[in-house]
Amino acid sequence: MQQKTIQELAEEYRALFTTHDRGGAVIWVVRDEARERNTADVMELVAAVHEDRALLPDDFRYAVLVEVLDVIAESTDPDEAVFELEADILTADLVAWLGSGSRHAYVDEAVAELGHGDLGVIGDIMAGQALEKREIYAAVLGFLETRWV
Repeated sequence: MQQKTIQELAEEYRALFTTHDRGGAVIWVVRDEARERNTADVMELVAAVHEDRALLPDDFRYAVLVEVLDVIAESTDPDEAVFELEADILTADLVAWLGSGSRHAYVDEAVAELGHGDLGVIGDIMAGQALEKREIYAAVLGFLETRWV
């Protein structure tokens, strides 16, 4: 039996998620069938990306989890695919992200590492969001690597 690639594994996990309308907002959720068949495994993946978050579920983290699975599934080099993730560009989306939880810490950390960017405070928020996306990417890739046998 041939070993699956990490990309194939990412694709299998990606198939376990779907969108759901919650009061006019489209969010990502685990498929009901996946919960019934594979609860422990898929919920371990969800927990891996929510590890340091006080509130579960976090819609942003779910969305990025799915985005990361897509990026890994389509990549030729999963270790380098993280650079395909980008921060939002719309100010309203960035401000909404910043206001949803303790995300100011990501902005503070990004500014401490990189300094203030040329785009002012919006650039700082973008850098913070990109930092959180890279953190989620590392959690997803780490999870997949533990299942890649």
